[in-house]
Amino acid sequence: MNRLPALLLATLLPALAAGAAAPTVNRKPETVNPDGGGSAAAAYSVYNRPIHISYALRQGKVLKQTDAEILAAIDSVPNGVTCVTPFLLNVDDPAKYDTILNALKARNIAVFAGIGRSAKPGQWKQEYSIDSQYMRDTAKRYLAYTDSIRIDNTQGFYDIEGAKPIQSLLDYLHGIGFKHIMINPWPVSKGGAPVPLTGIESNFVEITLHNFDRKTGEVHADPANWMPKEDKLNQMRAFDPKIKILVNYESEPQHRALWYIETHNPGSSLAAMEITAKSCEKNDWYWSPPWTKIYDPLALGTWPWIAKRLGTQHLDTAPAPATNPGLEEGTGANGGGKLTWRGGQQRATSEVHFGTTDTPPLVATQTETAYDPGPLKRRTTYYWQITEVNQHGKTEGPLWSFTTK
Repeated sequence: MNRLPALLLATLLPALAAGAAAPTVNRKPETVNPDGGGSAAAAYSVYNRPIHISYALRQGKVLKQTDAEILAAIDSVPNGVTCVTPFLLNVDDPAKYDTILNALKARNIAVFAGIGRSAKPGQWKQEYSIDSQYMRDTAKRYLAYTDSIRIDNTQGFYDIEGAKPIQSLLDYLHGIGFKHIMINPWPVSKGGAPVPLTGIESNFVEITLHNFDRKTGEVHADPANWMPKEDKLNQMRAFDPKIKILVNYESEPQHRALWYIETHNPGSSLAAMEITAKSCEKNDWYWSPPWTKIYDPLALGTWPWIAKRLGTQHLDTAPAPATNPGLEEGTGANGGGKLTWRGGQQRATSEVHFGTTDTPPLVATQTETAYDPGPLKRRTTYYWQITEVNQHGKTEGPLWSFTTK
């Protein structure tokens, strides 16, 4: 019998030893009911606690904080940030930012990278057509770091090119492996009806402002401020009941308005965002607070409130799946090693499945994120899987494996 650290392992998944996310074997994560019934009614969603944050554009990084400061702020959100969008936007070489992209991936945070240059008729170029080779190549480069993508300026592209190129790009993105596709915004026809498109999981929608100065950001009181157009979103839900709707402060006027009222009356931007957050809770939308170059919550001192408020969103779901399988050497029985993983957001306990078949049996239920498998046989393939559990449901993680020498 060999202990785990001594046997590793010509065929141990390379990512396992590195502590990064390992490839799955046969099965994808799945959410089930606490009673094992298999219903996904309370399924975990990558949209539960999103941040609207633009880390880098084509010209380079735009946030002034260091990566360590950004990650520390993200880590301060109770129950965990679940996605950032659009973290990259029209970035030709995402490899320049691989350090922070990998750090977010390790935290099981979905990184939505954006494509879609300006679609205004006066600025539109053929190479920037929504379904151009340029767009496809940019998306393919993103895929090395994330399986989540956002298509921007879709209304403008629809007005210029129609629906067919947008649908063609959506089909391509699904075909190459993107799992989460967001559109910003869902285009509408001249009559105001949603354009029939398929393959879209989420829609990015901005709040509306009335009676405000677009140049300075000065906002005058209006009961419709800081909320999206509810009738339009109801129309969208009627068209696609499963669509996830993220409500945000997308455009520069909204950022500037928040900045203006906060700098002239500290705390007023928080009152404005509370209006949005409550509207989202009422309608089962997803509030996506801003972190941009114009409205910088760390510089303004508003981040602690935003983090705390965001952390209260969508807690009535099953936990996120476990990630980051690894090996913790020298801590197991007899100086052996433990299997380790990063627990999913909102988890209470972990069910550990371990064995020599690709449907490994349950061997432990625990709060710790490490498990000592005990003595192992030589030249044997072992499979393991973590199911994260809370009061609302269970979420199966990927199936991992390694082979002893």
